[in-house]
Amino acid sequence: MIKSNRIEFTNSRLSMLSNAEKLYTSIEAFRVDTKQYRLKLRVTAYKKQFCIWHDGRRINLGEFTKQFGVLEATALAMKIVSGEVALSAPSVKAKSLKHFAEKVFEKKKAQGKKNVNQEIRAFRAVPDFILNKPIDKITREDVIEWKEEVMRSGKSWNHAVAIPNNIWNVASDNWAFSILENKRNPFSKTKEKWNRKEFSVPKFGELKELWKMANDYGHDILALVIKLKILTGMHFSEMQGLILEEVVECGEWLEINHKIGRKHKIYLSPKVRELLDEFIKLRNLAIPNSPLFTVDGSNPIGEATIQRHWKLALQSKGYDFQFSKIRHALVTEMEDTGYESKYITGHCYKENIQAKHYKNWDSDKMKDVFMKANTYWQERIYRSVNNHWF
Repeated sequence: MIKSNRIEFTNSRLSMLSNAEKLYTSIEAFRVDTKQYRLKLRVTAYKKQFCIWHDGRRINLGEFTKQFGVLEATALAMKIVSGEVALSAPSVKAKSLKHFAEKVFEKKKAQGKKNVNQEIRAFRAVPDFILNKPIDKITREDVIEWKEEVMRSGKSWNHAVAIPNNIWNVASDNWAFSILENKRNPFSKTKEKWNRKEFSVPKFGELKELWKMANDYGHDILALVIKLKILTGMHFSEMQGLILEEVVECGEWLEINHKIGRKHKIYLSPKVRELLDEFIKLRNLAIPNSPLFTVDGSNPIGEATIQRHWKLALQSKGYDFQFSKIRHALVTEMEDTGYESKYITGHCYKENIQAKHYKNWDSDKMKDVFMKANTYWQERIYRSVNNHWF
């Protein structure tokens, strides 16, 4: 829903507006006969469009440009509401969904949006009878027919419909507004209801089995990712941020960019240090500023790749665990041990204002607290998997 805000309409003011989705209304009104009208500006991520409300409908006047500003839009609006200029048929021709998809993807690339190539690949699943049809002619029946095909194939309908649904909405808000303003998005509200599966938290003995699974599966990156998850509770996004040079030179204190937005130091026992050094040696990693977990030498391995191998590894053993639950296991198993898991996971920074702003986390006293908690857990894991460390 685009929110409306009343502001003074000047060309300089409008040109400075960000492309956050909003509907702006001029504080100054103009009259035609006895009726009062206000110029509006519809802003989206793609353009700024003048419009007015007349005869129970919104009428597009044109895109805000250097040549078509406030005065020009107001003059045209007055001519339209007075009947001096007759409303013509929509100027935007009903082009295909494929046409508008190309415009959306092109714009997203220009804006530096992430995952555009993934969206393009996902959009290829749209069948030709929908893809090449004029966007205003796509019916609910068309979409349901496609949905039935996808469901029969065993693929995810919710994943398939997400991108065309977004394309239709963006086209409706921008280039095809005049032909789609009174039409319902045929892709909307067709998603399948998803019953979230509840995964159990692995018990300590099951962490040992997951460690063995990591060794047996035969994917060295996945193996170390699983082991670091068990040993440190690190989020995968934090592992993606690990740089080879920093890991090599960090010694016994590994510094990571924690999800809460601050640096977090993890103490590495000699055995954990040995795991990292062996991984670097086996993969022959030598580019200092490259990610630790990389396939091409420059980009960190994607989460989708790790999740795919994680699921395959689980299937090979008949297990059924969620990757994130390993962190939960660490927290659960540390209860009543005399050592607090928050000094491993980084939750200690979130305790309160005093902890966040006043504690000296780099002091010898705090380092000792971090070291003891990490050492206890890492040594406990080492003793349980001793013969399967590598």
